[in-house]
Amino acid sequence: MNKRSIFQIAMVCCISLFVFVGCQGGEDFENTSSSGDSNNKNYQEQNTKNSGFNVTVGDEFTKILKTGQIGTYESNDDGDLQKGLPRDFTKNGDIVIDNSTGLIWQDQNSHDFKFRKVSWYIAQEDCANLTLAGYNNWRLPTLKELMSITDKSKYKITDSDEPSIDSAFKVIADDNIQYWTSVTNQEDRSKAWFIDFKYGSYGNIVKDDTKRVRCVTNG
Repeated sequence: MNKRSIFQIAMVCCISLFVFVGCQGGEDFENTSSSGDSNNKNYQEQNTKNSGFNVTVGDEFTKILKTGQIGTYESNDDGDLQKGLPRDFTKNGDIVIDNSTGLIWQDQNSHDFKFRKVSWYIAQEDCANLTLAGYNNWRLPTLKELMSITDKSKYKITDSDEPSIDSAFKVIADDNIQYWTSVTNQEDRSKAWFIDFKYGSYGNIVKDDTKRVRCVTNG
């Protein structure tokens, strides 16, 4: 085998390795953990540069909703582009119906729902055991689903400020307003993602920690 043939074989191997490694690099939004860790003091600033976000209901369809951000911090951010479908929620007794996605949310006017804090494991059980408004198929929401009810035009900086959640939701804790999602941090499976409705941001923390719970159903 001459030197030219050896060189050509080596080049093919290098290209194949590059393609293989490159293809492994993509990660789903819900599987990333580089910017949302609860130990990062700036985690509340996440999601201010996204032009809308996807909400997948089952495997059937994906819709992009407005984030609610109205301020502009740089060009092409949410406040600038205003991309996505408008929010459309209806409060009906102990539930809130999302008319854009079809999701139905727990918004129960009870002390236990408003103030209860549990581990991620107990949160899963709470939703699985919930019977409310004629539905018994409740579950913990995904990260994207729970993010879809945030309203980034609001920030709860002081006690008098509103939490960063759509105004259709009437029952929410006054402080420590962090709610579990069903999504595990794929880089550290002892942790799960949560939404902080003080800022409308996300983070992750060990599953044995305690957060609040808001269940969802597809109806």
